[in-house]
Amino acid sequence: MPRQILEPHFTRVWWNPLTWFAPSTTTVHVESEWSPDQVNALLGYLAYKSDLGAHGQPLSEAMSPLADASNWEGAYYYEVGNPVIDHAEKARVVKLEQYKKQNPDADLSYLRFPIRKVYRPKK
Repeated sequence: MPRQILEPHFTRVWWNPLTWFAPSTTTVHVESEWSPDQVNALLGYLAYKSDLGAHGQPLSEAMSPLADASNWEGAYYYEVGNPVIDHAEKARVVKLEQYKKQNPDADLSYLRFPIRKVYRPKK
């Protein structure tokens, strides 16, 4: 939690001769919660993340002529592996279909189905 420093500002109360000053506003100075190294690390991560395509590869590399598989002078190319099953996503889709059958009029646009890993008891 950042530390807050309160700095009162006073103005003269002209209508009361016995009271010369009264606090009118207060400025809150908030000290930085992040160090310069943390800010730089975050900015680097955001730059890296913004360059990733849906396939998880950097777009700056994936769209380069050096990555073209038909370019024999290119530095690299990409291969696509065999499909794998995302068991967490499969469980979510099965639950979603069950929910649709039980609640045919439900608006599913705002619903999220949380997924948690459950360990089986040891035998």
